[in-house]
Amino acid sequence: MSLLEKILNWTKKLPDWQRDAARRLFQQDGVLSEKDVDEIYGLLKNEHGISTEVHVAAIPLSREHLPALTGDSCHILLKSIHSLNNVNRLPSDQKLNFAPDGLTVIYGDNGSGKSGYARVLKRACRARDREEVLPDASQSDSDKKIPTASFDILFNGDTRALTWQHGSQATPEELASIAVFDSYCARVYLTEEQEIAYLPYGLDILENLANDLLPKLSKQIDDEINSISIDKSHLGKWNETTKVGKEIATLNPSADIKNLQLLGNITEQDKQRIREIEEILRQADPLIKANESKNIYLQLKELAEKVKKICSSLNDSVISQAKQLCQDVRDSETAVQIIAEQLRSNEALLLGTGNAAWRDLFESARRFYVQDITSDGVFPPEDSSALCPLCQNPLKDAVARLKRFDDFIKDHSSQKLSAAKQQLESEKRRIQTLPVNIEIGKILKEILTENAPSIIAEIEQLELKLAGKKEMLIDSLESLVWKEIVKIDDSAYKNIRSLAARYCCEMRIFQNAADPVKSKKISEELNELQSRQQLSNCLKQVEELILRMKNKERLQQCKVSLNTVGISRKSKEFASEFVTEEFRNAITQEFLHLGISHIKARISGKVEKGKPKHQLLLDLPTKVKMEQILSEGEQRAIALSSFLAELSLSNHKGGIVFDDPVSSLDHWRRQKVAQRLVDESKNRQVIVFTHDTVFLSELLEQSKQISVPVPVTVNYLECRGDVPGYVNDGLPWEHKSVVDRIDKLEQAQRELAKTWQTYPNEEQQSRIRSLYSKLRATIELVVEKDVFCNVVSRYRNYVNIKLLPGVVEFDQNECDQINGLFQKCCDQTDAHDSPSNRQQTVPTPSELGLDIAQLNALVKSIKDRKSRKNACQVVP
Repeated sequence: MSLLEKILNWTKKLPDWQRDAARRLFQQDGVLSEKDVDEIYGLLKNEHGISTEVHVAAIPLSREHLPALTGDSCHILLKSIHSLNNVNRLPSDQKLNFAPDGLTVIYGDNGSGKSGYARVLKRACRARDREEVLPDASQSDSDKKIPTASFDILFNGDTRALTWQHGSQATPEELASIAVFDSYCARVYLTEEQEIAYLPYGLDILENLANDLLPKLSKQIDDEINSISIDKSHLGKWNETTKVGKEIATLNPSADIKNLQLLGNITEQDKQRIREIEEILRQADPLIKANESKNIYLQLKELAEKVKKICSSLNDSVISQAKQLCQDVRDSETAVQIIAEQLRSNEALLLGTGNAAWRDLFESARRFYVQDITSDGVFPPEDSSALCPLCQNPLKDAVARLKRFDDFIKDHSSQKLSAAKQQLESEKRRIQTLPVNIEIGKILKEILTENAPSIIAEIEQLELKLAGKKEMLIDSLESLVWKEIVKIDDSAYKNIRSLAARYCCEMRIFQNAADPVKSKKISEELNELQSRQQLSNCLKQVEELILRMKNKERLQQCKVSLNTVGISRKSKEFASEFVTEEFRNAITQEFLHLGISHIKARISGKVEKGKPKHQLLLDLPTKVKMEQILSEGEQRAIALSSFLAELSLSNHKGGIVFDDPVSSLDHWRRQKVAQRLVDESKNRQVIVFTHDTVFLSELLEQSKQISVPVPVTVNYLECRGDVPGYVNDGLPWEHKSVVDRIDKLEQAQRELAKTWQTYPNEEQQSRIRSLYSKLRATIELVVEKDVFCNVVSRYRNYVNIKLLPGVVEFDQNECDQINGLFQKCCDQTDAHDSPSNRQQTVPTPSELGLDIAQLNALVKSIKDRKSRKNACQVVP
């Protein structure tokens, strides 16, 4: 398992804020902005329940944030990158191919589009230095466009197509296993002991986490903790014998705010109680006050009973009884009415016979007859000669009618009606006599007027309601038409009883106040109520103080989580496992390859505050600053050495990409890097992006000089018009071999001959001059490569004496031919301005063809002579 995989697995056990911090450190090469620190600080506080203005979600470190984690179980190589969209100004129809074996070099001048392709590779392959990939800035809607690209890879020998999109979290996992070298691959720094140390990538992230970020967060927490005041003096002095006083004295972050809110909730009754107790405790002789309260209590109790009695006289039971009496009378009258109708049905009688008036008339006649006319008391008389008591004529045949009338009067229904009316009348007379005025004693009325005027008002209202109720009841009894009688609640009675209870309580309190033991309890009650009232006046301040205490406690918990011991221990573990003697030997060997063997490596073995001192130290006998010791080129050479050393010890066998690996290096060290990369390409796919022509030449030269030459594939990028990124196979003109150049010249000459006019236009003239310029450059290359056999080579800082045996005789004729061809080229080159009056004509394509053939023949003659010479040398 690689170091980065170990670090990733370890971070999964960390809190989310630390995992987010690790991600940012990896993605930003250990350099965090103030905004990053503030957001991480907010995440730390949020995880401890402290609300902040930071509303970003933690994004834990994951595989997609790290480069090259795949080992040799997955052998992945790049085949091509193509279909680039919205990547700078690169065309979308270009395809950049990579050889699966050996060395692939992509050369491009400044502005040719090389950086665009390289940036996409860095992003897609999760390089440590991930430059932004931007769309075409010249387009107005560029900010809405998303760069994308397609890749073809070999995955364990099988071809796969992958798509990459800038900013997407779903970066193809396979591409992450392509190792990319850039300037951030290793960390070289100066220790506090002035020792120059090297950290493999990943361990420096732990160092930054422990030595930079955590101390910054710790300082922020200390500053915030120190700014929080939890002083209680502004709350004033408290009676610590009370419940509230004890709560305030022991106030802490765990204090129950809801309980304090309940204690601080002072009602009007509580305030009244405070006034009562204060009045009690002011009394010189509480017994006198107790007797006064007792007298008022007894009077109020009597008044309450009086109210209850008067209200009961017109209660629901009385109303129901009266309502029933009315109903009985109405029912009896209905029954009698039915009998009267039957009475009238037997003969023609006067209308109304049998009704109430008629019945009264009949009874009056009976009384008159019995009392004043006859002594036997019989009515109606049985003698037909008897006189009628009304008309005083003989009854004759009317005796039978009177007898029938008498039977009607004596019927049960008539008797029941009479009885119901008597009961109704009796109840009405009784109700009329009921009192509705509530008499209040003069003294009590004065007390109530002063201390409870609402009671007086309630009694007056009650009297009005009772009088109205009584009147409505009597009216219903008289009319037999029942009216809904309003109900009267018992609130007056209850309020009087409640007031009586207060005076009863007051009586007992004053009686208790006369008792020393009970008086003490009253004082304690007053202290509790006064403390609660004091709390109610500053409850908000107390709540705010508790919240500050809670916040301070949580911040202190945050500070505990910033302890670097765990990170130090893990750093030491990783360093012990990774920075080994084997690694020291590997990096020392790489130093030798790259020409910095004067820098020795040794292993140190301690960890301090997360900084792994069990690390590789660069052993230089000096105490001055690092920048005065190591040049920028040396530091880059160290980074390159560490990258290659890690690869040599890892299981990584996939492709590797180098973006301008020789930046800041001198010519001599570029040669060393070229040798090393060519050597590495024997074992794995190596892809090199470069704009350095010297380095390009060194790569090509070194690929030929090793015992078993490695295949080298070269592409170069160029601008066409103002659009960069066009891909061309092979070397650019200045790096092509003599054979390739002559071949290209012949192709161009044939194409030009097809369209040549008798009188060539300006474009054709310009084209023929350009070809003669290239022919001149080819002649120079012939002199360097074939005549002098690479003994002296441009850009090379030495003369290769070993190649002198290859130099052959060069006769005057060949010299004259080369000189003549060269002079003709110089006359036609665009570098010279011909006088307009000279009217010099340009050669024709046919002439150019002859000149190319002449040069080709010279080259062949020289090579043939060289071959013969070599053949002679091997003959014994």
